[in-house]
Amino acid sequence: MFSRRIIICCKNKIGEQEKLNILYGSEGCNACQTAKVYLNALDIEYEYIDIRRDKATTETFLKEFRVRTIPVFKTDKGFAIGFNPGKYQKIL
Repeated sequence: MFSRRIIICCKNKIGEQEKLNILYGSEGCNACQTAKVYLNALDIEYEYIDIRRDKATTETFLKEFRVRTIPVFKTDKGFAIGFNPGKYQKIL
């Protein structure tokens, strides 16, 4: 099914509003690691969490996105499936 999954949670202050960004991925996934490097280059703070740590976290991911593809990058403006910097920029 899935190898190790990761959630990267970021909170950025935008005026009075707090923005939450999440990257779902896997340590064994090259595209996921590239997405992590990309977000680091944009200086976005994040917390790295393995979603395979428990069944509930994995089920939450599957229920919310209904996909088995990673990475998935989610912001308050939407989400992007796969590593796609153009889409990431649109939803940041």
